[in-house]
Amino acid sequence: MLKKLLKGCLTAAMVTAMAVSVSAETTLKWSGNAAATLEQTTTVVDGGDGVTVMDMYSSGDLDLKASVAGDQWTGMAKIEMDFNAAGVSAVDDLYVEMQSDALTIMFGENDIIGIGQGGDYLGEIDNTLGWGDGDEIPGEDGWLQVSLNEVGLKVFLGLNHVDPDDDATGDAYDRTAFGVTFAKSFGMIDLGFQYVSLSTKRDENNGSAVAEESKYDGLTATEMALAVTANISEKMAVSFNYVADAYTAGTDGADEVKTTTMALFFDMGLSDTMGFTVHYGQESEDDGAVVTTQTVLHGTLKVTTGGVDHYVAYESIKDASDADGDDDDTTSTFGYTMKVGF
Repeated sequence: MLKKLLKGCLTAAMVTAMAVSVSAETTLKWSGNAAATLEQTTTVVDGGDGVTVMDMYSSGDLDLKASVAGDQWTGMAKIEMDFNAAGVSAVDDLYVEMQSDALTIMFGENDIIGIGQGGDYLGEIDNTLGWGDGDEIPGEDGWLQVSLNEVGLKVFLGLNHVDPDDDATGDAYDRTAFGVTFAKSFGMIDLGFQYVSLSTKRDENNGSAVAEESKYDGLTATEMALAVTANISEKMAVSFNYVADAYTAGTDGADEVKTTTMALFFDMGLSDTMGFTVHYGQESEDDGAVVTTQTVLHGTLKVTTGGVDHYVAYESIKDASDADGDDDDTTSTFGYTMKVGF
């Protein structure tokens, strides 16, 4: 209910912001893109024969932003929508914001989790690791964030109620999260740090579900992320991302599940219309019984001609486990994407 109410309030604020007269220094900007991709994927499971699949798909993005400038503060409302060829759409971001020289206050749904750096030339074929977005910490959700602009520090609080229909266990639960982000440049070095803590609790008023143990009745999770970029030149940079996640389900005797991700990005601009990104990443998950590891090697060449972006990408993914009898699974993908921004 809280989430639906929040969306309604933000939508009303968006419409109101757009309706303000031009004399109040209101601006309305919209941007987006449309992309079409052809890819060939070969998958080998447990050392068996490879299976190759060809696929074509398309996607799109549309962003609307309305802002009203005052003497000391600027008010802004933004909505971001994603589309695919099936006509299915999703609202990624929907929030309102007020900003001064020293302070910014953001309220709404925004993907503030993750501080990953690097990957300037990546396209649609992209399963890169190391961006700081853990599975247990929500991305787009209800957030209140206060930013100290000159310091580079952001403090945020998230409150969300999950309905039973949206929960795989069938239990409604309340989710509370808080965190801090620090991001600042020091000469040729861009540094970012983020820490997030999350806890969940079942809704005690949710009838018979209270009688059952649930993963979300007492689940706790934390995420710590570090991102460092060395800007070697205007067109060349090396980035390192590190993420450490941990969560413990609310069920009795549940083991802590730890995930560690490390990734390297090398971005190189060859000209104003051409560049490439090479990415190597590894993610390991330890659930107390089995350690699984995923290794990703990715490369993308981007070329822009006549306002159209062309991406040629290759990616190799290996999934390994230390469980007895498990063979490595591998997936390799080669593809081409054409994208037009507007």
